[in-house]
Order: sequence, then structure tokens, then C-alpha cells
Amino acid sequence: PIVHCEADFQLPIYTGDLLNIYLIPRRLDTTSFNTKIQFYRDSESVAQGLLRHVAIDVTTRRRTQLPEKIDLWLEASSVSQGVTTI
Repeated sequence: PIVHCEADFQLPIYTGDLLNIYLIPRRLDTTSFNTKIQFYRDSESVAQGLLRHVAIDVTTRRRTQLPEKIDLWLEASSVSQGVTTI
């Protein structure tokens, strides 16, 4: 689940604006990671955010190791300098 989130807006964003969104994930430990999100309109930064995720066991609701697919994504992102464009 997401255990922390934050957002900062540098400029107004309007319905219909075309935005470039960059995801920059970073492993915190074996059970959690952050995803920094950067929003650009043309080449101008308009907002940024941060999401902190923690892996939990669905039965016990206790922290557990990150799933393999997320681990692989974090590893691949670190190789590509952490930037994924969506």
C-alpha cells in the first residue's frame, strides 16, 4: 500500500493540458520504495509528487519482501537512471 504521499504545484494545471510525466522509482530497503513523479508542460516543470510504497503480506498485514516484478522494475529503472516516461 501507499503509506505516504505529497504533492507540490509550481504552476496551475488546466483540464486539457498535455503533460509529460516522469516516474523516478528508488528502492528504500527490501520492503519499500519511493516513486518521485515530475510533471512538465512543454519543458516547464509544473508539479512534482512523491509516493512511498510498502509491501505487506495480505494475510498477516506485516511488512514483507517486495514482489519480484517490482524488484525487477526497480533494478531496471536504476540502470536507466531511474526515469520512466508515461
